[in-house]
Amino acid sequence: MAKPAFRRGLQQEFVDRLNHMYRCGGWWSNLVDDDELFLAIRDDYINFYFRGCSVLKLSWLSKKKEITGEIHYKYLLKPSIKGSPYIKFRESRLALREDLRSMFLDGLDDANELKRAVARYADAEKEGVHDVVMRSENPNVVDLEIAIRDDKSSPRVDLAAVHEDTRQPGTVKLVFYEAKHFKNKELRSSTDQIRVVDQMNNYSDLIINNHDALHASYRQVCCNLFSLEGVGRQNSERHRILRDIATESKELKIDDQPRLIAFGFDQDQQEGKNWKPHAAKLKNALGKERTLFAGEARNIRLEKR
Repeated sequence: MAKPAFRRGLQQEFVDRLNHMYRCGGWWSNLVDDDELFLAIRDDYINFYFRGCSVLKLSWLSKKKEITGEIHYKYLLKPSIKGSPYIKFRESRLALREDLRSMFLDGLDDANELKRAVARYADAEKEGVHDVVMRSENPNVVDLEIAIRDDKSSPRVDLAAVHEDTRQPGTVKLVFYEAKHFKNKELRSSTDQIRVVDQMNNYSDLIINNHDALHASYRQVCCNLFSLEGVGRQNSERHRILRDIATESKELKIDDQPRLIAFGFDQDQQEGKNWKPHAAKLKNALGKERTLFAGEARNIRLEKR
């Protein structure tokens, strides 16, 4: 059986139910209104991200007309557990606490407590992606961790953003970005063959081969994001771009040349032999327009090129 084509988008019933829940207040509106959480639309389900970690999955059961969700138990462990956090044992028998339930969050109403629990599991690269995505100057990100299938696997591009195309008025481009921490060995090579460049070329081929599915999916994603109540409150610029796509006042196009983000180096490293020649190789291989470098991820600007 052939693998399904790339697909993103929510059924209108799902959107309507979420909007009803938002108007009623409670955990859903708390999550949507939190400026540090990123809402990503999948194939009839939603993921919330914090510090680069996929925290929560919400799905729509069309037959039962209800929303169901799942969250990894590690994200529900209270950051400050009363008493000792250690479980004792004798021989091979664990002495589990009788009040085990008290070690977990009671629900999703307290977004801050949930974020504190999740933050413990973020690594440097995930943290960097979060800093890029949640920066106020980068309001145009629409997706994270984009798995595009090939014959053997599903490589994941880190993020996608919509840009108004200054070269073609009336057009909005969807651009994909791959983010790497300075310490990632894929950024370096003693030869002209660099692993991250090969990775970017592979992404480009996948985007070209899945162009129609990507275009249909992301047009639907933009329509869904525009329709979800509360989402537009976080930034007006992205909401305006989403409106232009949803109303077809501007044409959405897919950019098949993904861009590279590299971050996590200090001033000495930036000018030193451990990075400077490799940065030059990357710019030469991909072009200056497709390479965005900054010592701190929060200084990365997803430019309108």
